[in-house]
Amino acid sequence: ELVTHRHPRVRLTALHALSQGLRCLRHLEGEAPMEPKIVASLVAALADEDNLVRLQAVELLRFAPVAPFADALRPCLRDPVYSVRWRAVTALARLEPTAELAAVLEESRPRRPDDHCFAFPDAVDAVGSYASRSLRVLARKCRFALGLSIPD
Repeated sequence: ELVTHRHPRVRLTALHALSQGLRCLRHLEGEAPMEPKIVASLVAALADEDNLVRLQAVELLRFAPVAPFADALRPCLRDPVYSVRWRAVTALARLEPTAELAAVLEESRPRRPDDHCFAFPDAVDAVGSYASRSLRVLARKCRFALGLSIPD
């Protein structure tokens, strides 16, 4: 119920708590099934006016099967927040990587590899062979900037 609260910070806190709980379940049980009511709340949060609420909702939906809410994720490919776009690409690519998803990444490249591009490398990996060489190079630079890899 708090995911739909009128105040955005309450919604964000509820989503964060849900995220922590799902991470714990995945760690303990390997899988974290979500109840339909929770998925419905997350899908509604994809259209929230608050950037952080949308970001957290699309991040949490990675724990759920994508097919039932793929249509709700598609508008996130045009979200003004690049991190929302990148996470939507990653989720939708679980169904099928496409050239359309790679094009979203081409249009929403991080300006520079830094700690704000955390979700970008996963999105590039998710589109697989549709990712251009320049996207793969940028993803590698992002990983390096984040301390997740060493330079070639």
